[in-house]
Amino acid sequence: MSHYMNALISRLPQRTHSPMVRAIEDGRIDRLAKLIEGGANIRETDARGATLLHLAATKARSDFLSLLLRSGADVGARDAYQRTAVHLAARYGRAENVQILLDAGADVDVQDRFWFTPAHHARMHDHEDIFALLATRGANLKAQDFFGRAVSVA
Repeated sequence: MSHYMNALISRLPQRTHSPMVRAIEDGRIDRLAKLIEGGANIRETDARGATLLHLAATKARSDFLSLLLRSGADVGARDAYQRTAVHLAARYGRAENVQILLDAGADVDVQDRFWFTPAHHARMHDHEDIFALLATRGANLKAQDFFGRAVSVA
């Protein structure tokens, strides 16, 4: 790589994560709990508006999600794409997280920027167990996305 390219790259902003994001990424619930107890901002967002709850919803460990919800995280918070944590849990195949979020009051039919509901995300990513869970929780299977596709055929 040329000296010029190295100089340009060195001036790019370095991607840094808050201690709370690092705790979730590293699987350190003890550290996350201490940060919350110490007054860390439970509603912090990244540049795309994603919250800690959005991040935790994508992970396999539901204990992070439960801790954040008990600590006051907003179950209806939306990112720049208007997705909520339940959209992401459905998309990433985290059935237990979907259940926890719904039990905490997440809207089963909430639509994102492209009018996708959690059921759309579950169906598009072949998470039929989550699709079935959402259906039993009252998801509107006739809801259409931006492209006019119903959930049942997404």
